[in-house]
Amino acid sequence: MNGIFTYNKNKVDLDNGSFKDGLNYFTNNENLLWGLGTTYDLAKGKLHLNYSNNVTKRYYQQDKAINSPSYVRGHYEGNSDFVELYGNTSLSEQLDLIAGIENRSQNMSSDYYTDGVYGPYTSPSIESGKTNTSLFSAYASMSAKKLGIFGAELGGRYNNHSVYGSN
Repeated sequence: MNGIFTYNKNKVDLDNGSFKDGLNYFTNNENLLWGLGTTYDLAKGKLHLNYSNNVTKRYYQQDKAINSPSYVRGHYEGNSDFVELYGNTSLSEQLDLIAGIENRSQNMSSDYYTDGVYGPYTSPSIESGKTNTSLFSAYASMSAKKLGIFGAELGGRYNNHSVYGSN
């Protein structure tokens, strides 16, 4: 079994132009990425299972200041998941097969507000439940090898997206 884990969190105070610190002008970012994978040995091949998750959060704010007539606030959160199961096997000394399935899903939420020289503006809020998408795929590929100086591969993939449909 193998895994990955990455986490970072930072707050950045931003400048308000050359040699001027911005008052209450900052961004906060947070990201968590983790995943697990395992491989099972078969008599003539391997079976692989992988999963990963990524969570991102961002917050941005700029208060009105001397050189900035605008107040700006932005917020974003996103989440994505990935899972796959695939196997590869040797059918003969000259023929290999790889086949698998995978599923990817994402969602996010976002809002933005500004009160500047053109007046206040609030973007339409994007809520997490309205942005869910997923992509399911199944694929297979067969490769021929050791054909003198030649090799050949033939494969196919089926995709089914929750918004765009199948291809």
